[in-house]
Amino acid sequence: MQDLEQVFEQMGFINSKTLLASGNVLFDSIEKNEELLKKEIQEALQKQFGFSIPVVLRTKEEIVQLVKKRPFQYEVIENGMRLQITFFDKKVTGDFPIHEKGFTLFALGERELGSVIQPEGKTTELMTFIDKTFGKNSTTRNWNTLQKLTKI
Repeated sequence: MQDLEQVFEQMGFINSKTLLASGNVLFDSIEKNEELLKKEIQEALQKQFGFSIPVVLRTKEEIVQLVKKRPFQYEVIENGMRLQITFFDKKVTGDFPIHEKGFTLFALGERELGSVIQPEGKTTELMTFIDKTFGKNSTTRNWNTLQKLTKI
């Protein structure tokens, strides 16, 4: 994570820091064009680490607004359930909610899906389903991690 943070610092981003070992990088930038930022970050990561790393960007305000929606407020949470949000770099369409063995997916916005993984469900099965159904340019984060991001 320290190497990841250094890439952002070398690119000139302000207040770069990583959160946990999750691949989340918080940074300030004067550049507001998301596509340009994403391209520049992907190129820098490729150069530093030697392989292509997909980048999905959200502003802090977008994360704060998502958390304020409290998307899991009506879920009856049982021991062993996992709550996650998947972020995409493009608009996601489908007939939601999607109920599969072990998990449920629902739309949160144009580029986000919420998921509830049942205790018997497997995160790997959810990730495989998301990749096959919506494409691989996404990233999934635990609900608790997103709540922590809003407090930084």
